[in-house]
Amino acid sequence: MIDSKALAKEVARARRARSEAEDAWCAVEELLWEVGRGPRTWRRLAQVDLHAEAGESEPKQLARIH
Repeated sequence: MIDSKALAKEVARARRARSEAEDAWCAVEELLWEVGRGPRTWRRLAQVDLHAEAGESEPKQLARIH
């Protein structure tokens, strides 16, 4: 006899796994899109991150990179 509760749990777990995989793929697509925009984007992100860690506001020199 088929255990319908166990089957329902397995289906729910498979759906969650699929949803998590789709979310991960979306993150990969976003990263690929950003990389495709060129090195200026990465340079700006790195500078913003450095200044954020230091507790500073966005530096004036970033205006040239935009």
